[in-house]
Amino acid sequence: MIILKQNTPVVVGVVLFASGTANELTGVTGATVVIRSWSASPSPGGTETLLVNGGSGFTWTEVDSAGMPGLYSLSLPASYLPNEGDFVLYVSAPGSSIEKREFFVTANTFDDIQASTTRALGLLHENSVLDLTSFDINNNLLSARLRLYSSAANAIAAQAASPGAYATGQIAQYAIAATYTGKNLQTYLVDRVS
Repeated sequence: MIILKQNTPVVVGVVLFASGTANELTGVTGATVVIRSWSASPSPGGTETLLVNGGSGFTWTEVDSAGMPGLYSLSLPASYLPNEGDFVLYVSAPGSSIEKREFFVTANTFDDIQASTTRALGLLHENSVLDLTSFDINNNLLSARLRLYSSAANAIAAQAASPGAYATGQIAQYAIAATYTGKNLQTYLVDRVS
């Protein structure tokens, strides 16, 4: 199953075979292809849609009838992926078997999750540089700059360049501010600034 991002256009590869054979089917045009989609939501039992080339916003293109016979490119606009959940395409043409493609639509892709995980690791001080620190008379941290980097090498280079800027491999930058009552920490704010 392929994961797709919600509300994002997608291009899907489809291979069509002649019905009852293992022979690739060439020459199928957007005017003759039949595409049905099924989405698990929003209603119980799902929603089935018949797509019509041009009028439904999708495009159908034969990739290379000689070099890659039977391979087609199906481009769907973002409007076809409005809901999270299972999404299935059934593609056929006169003389072809039905090609079924299954997907899962989610609001977050692996890239989104990886970016969030990388920031979380930085806040756990992996490949991070803390500088521009200021302290009160009791040596309590009042403010600082925390920068997160994509590698240890970039973090080391940023430390060497401190207090100056070092943008290579920088993932995020945070401003830290703390307040105290006497020697007791009252508030500690870590605010993403870039």
